[in-house]
Amino acid sequence: MSTNESLIVSVVVDPDAVIVELGGHADTRAADELERRLTGLSAQRPALVIFDLSRLQLISSICMGSLVRFHHHVTRCGGAVRLAAAQGMVLTALERARLDLLFSMHPALQRARDAASNHSP
Repeated sequence: MSTNESLIVSVVVDPDAVIVELGGHADTRAADELERRLTGLSAQRPALVIFDLSRLQLISSICMGSLVRFHHHVTRCGGAVRLAAAQGMVLTALERARLDLLFSMHPALQRARDAASNHSP
């Protein structure tokens, strides 16, 4: 399977935030893997997680559900979750699902980092 047909999940922990880069296709075939990775991450109770969606080409409703469950768990534990750099079909899908009302969304990863350092949503 080529890179643009599968989901790539990369997690980087830095002093200020956990950056989760999603790339490729977050389709129904990727849902179990995404859920598993997010469940493991949420168990660590991170203070701030920023999803870098700049390389994500597609997101299914089931994967959006995984993001919502992750958001609820992290925020219940006092943390924050931000989405960064969603574009094209991914941005459209998130907006149609009205997830822009749930998540703090930023046009670029650096903007999400800056918002975190300014303590704004």
